[in-house]
Amino acid sequence: MRKTLLTLFITVFIFVTTTAVFQPGRAEAATLRHIFVISVDGLSYEGFTSSSVPNIKHLAGEGVMDEKCLAVRAETPEAAQASMLTGTIPEQHKFYSAEDRIQMASIVDVLKQGNRSFMIYDGSGGKLRSFNYGEAHYASFEASLSDQELLAKVTEIFKQHRPYYNYIVLDDCREALLTLDDNYYYRTVAQTDQAIGDFLAFLRNERLYYDSIIVVTSPRSASSSDRVPLIVHGPGFQVGTRINNTLVIDVTPTLCMLSGLKPPQGCRGIPLYDALLYNSNERLGQLNQWVKALQEDRSANWQQYYVMQDEIYRNYHQIASMKEERKSIFDYAGQKEGVIADITKRMTIERFAFLAILLIMLAGYVVEYHILKKKFLLFR
Repeated sequence: MRKTLLTLFITVFIFVTTTAVFQPGRAEAATLRHIFVISVDGLSYEGFTSSSVPNIKHLAGEGVMDEKCLAVRAETPEAAQASMLTGTIPEQHKFYSAEDRIQMASIVDVLKQGNRSFMIYDGSGGKLRSFNYGEAHYASFEASLSDQELLAKVTEIFKQHRPYYNYIVLDDCREALLTLDDNYYYRTVAQTDQAIGDFLAFLRNERLYYDSIIVVTSPRSASSSDRVPLIVHGPGFQVGTRINNTLVIDVTPTLCMLSGLKPPQGCRGIPLYDALLYNSNERLGQLNQWVKALQEDRSANWQQYYVMQDEIYRNYHQIASMKEERKSIFDYAGQKEGVIADITKRMTIERFAFLAILLIMLAGYVVEYHILKKKFLLFR
């Protein structure tokens, strides 16, 4: 009997300790050492699925992927990158060109307030110089550098500073897209994948691959579908999982949450709750957070709707006032034309009257001449 109880006790003990060790949970996020966000401008869902990208797909196999993540619509690369960093749309941060000043807080500001180191690797040729907080936080590269060369320089800078948050902008796919050559574009996507593969190999050699969050995506799509791949790998995320209905602006609040920081003020993204690791005890809390985030987003959407309605009413009144002003202008123009016609008519009448008077006077002079001529000729 005692032997049976002892065996049962040992079995229960092993089961409990094994469950505690191997049960996936948010505790794994405590091992997070670095974050790498690789922003591949110009990469689309179609380019991702039609090109040879074994390295990115391998990363997705060990993490979470949404092949059809919804990108932002932006006219310029800098506007799209700013949306990634702020978690908002261009109409909110108003950073449309390199000369503009961003109007909202970004994850860089949050990291700075939280005393976390960060680095922006600007491969767009300096278009993100508004995020330049000094040499230890910003590095600009010529746009002529290939993604392979740029990532090689990124590794060297990372070795020097080892920042916590690393935002890397790759530009080759966008440049290839502008050539309007599909084959060249797909080859460029494959070359970018190889460059990313070499960078991932560097992280493995540095023993950072499994202790870092790695994000590969594009802030804007190169096609009319507005869809881009989103791959996230690292501590706190599930493995080999596919998710749907994500937005690229969800990346920033997700990284802030896993870093123990609040998202930037005005951030419109929602953390990727369905991509995170939770144990059974944390699942209810996750659902509550998700509901709260959705409610906040719903409230923000309605507020945005009211702003749009106010803008529509304002435009409507402006159009109505313009129509009234146009009508008054045409009415005035019509009155002016009438006045001009009256004046012209009066001038014509006056001219004819003057000519008539002149003719009568000439006729009088002729008659008087003849009368006087006869009168004076009678005395000769």
